[in-house]
Order: sequence, then structure tokens, then C-alpha cells
Amino acid sequence: MELIVRSRDDSGVCSDKIYQYHEIDSLASNSSRPKRTRELVFVTGNENKVKELEDFIKPKLAKLTVLDLDLTEIQSSDILDIVEDKCRRAFQQVRRQREDLSDNTCLMIEDSGLHFKAFNGLPGPYIKCFLEKLKPIGLYKMLEGFEDKSAEATCTYALMENESRIVFCRGTVRGRITSPRGNSWGWDPIFEEERTGNTFGEMDAETKSKFSHRANAIIVLRKYLSVVD
Repeated sequence: MELIVRSRDDSGVCSDKIYQYHEIDSLASNSSRPKRTRELVFVTGNENKVKELEDFIKPKLAKLTVLDLDLTEIQSSDILDIVEDKCRRAFQQVRRQREDLSDNTCLMIEDSGLHFKAFNGLPGPYIKCFLEKLKPIGLYKMLEGFEDKSAEATCTYALMENESRIVFCRGTVRGRITSPRGNSWGWDPIFEEERTGNTFGEMDAETKSKFSHRANAIIVLRKYLSVVD
């Protein structure tokens, strides 16, 4: 679990600073004024993603607003570049639509990836396209000729308050690709989480909320919201 702060100068050159989970407290403000409750404008049309987020984010940390925008996605193997681009375009749209935007409002985008070690990290952020064409069983069969079936699931939340700074909250879970077991939502039935030996598809909602990549990313997000002013 880690947090990445990306800044861009006037020429567009970016610099990243990475904080491990235990280092996030160093971002806390020294101000004695009361903490503000931020508004998170979460851009998504996926109700499952909203539900998972609502279960973790308490109202005192942030007011959650959900907005469904039609955003095209750039082609890149780097999830950070993908969510940054989507976040910037969404930020511009929302700023045109809402006159009440304040410096207390964060726009947020989420994206996830499934990375096969045997394929040097692919499908990665392209997992949605692979899943639509191949279904879970097809993804599993892709690795039939490979001894190494290890994989990594990642989830990244990108938060933007202004166009010069963006914060990424990233969660990662290791596991392996297996024949489908459990429910058939997304690629859940083929990803066996290494600590439990169960696929996400075999987990109930409570268990998945403890072990999933998205849960880890939300923990980082919640920590960040609790320390920043």
C-alpha cells in the first residue's frame, strides 16, 4: 500500500514522491484550525465500486458525490498515466458544469489492473478488454502453457484538487490465476488471493473487504483524508 503525490510544473514536467503507508502521517498539516470535511466527486458508473467505497469512507472524512461521465481512456500500460489523464479531463468537465467548486472539493477516478507475471505485467490496465473478449475461463487458459501462474491485482484512486497536483492511493494484492471458482463477477473467480487460498469469487463481501486490492487502496485513501487539511 502506497501513496504517490505527482506534481507538474508549467512546462508539464512531472515529479512523483512516493509515501509508504506508515509515512502518510508526515503529510499532516501543522495548522490548529479544525479539519474540513472534503467533498469527493467520484466519477464512475459502476455501482459496485461506489458500494465498496461507501462501506469504508465515513461522512466525517468526506462527503461522497457520485458522477457518471463518459470518458474515453488513453492506451497505456501505466495505470497512473491512465487515471491521471481521465482525472484531468473529468476535472475540466466538472469545473465547467459546477460553479460551486471550491478548494475543498476533490475529483476522484478509480482504475484497477490484473497483472500476470508470465506476461510481464499484462493484461494490466487492459484487463477489461481482455475480460470482455475472453471471459474468466479464457483468461485462465491463456496461462495453461506457463508454469508460473502468479499474478498481482492493483487498484488506484486518483484525487485531483487542482491541475498542478494529483494524489494516487494504490493498493496491491498478490495471488495466482486458477480455474474459475465462485461467483462470476468480473475476474473474481480466477484470482486466488495468496493469504486465504480462496478466489475473490469464493469470498463473501465482508471477507473480500479485508483482502481485496480495492480495500487496500481505500485504506490508503482513508488514511490520506484523515491527515490532510
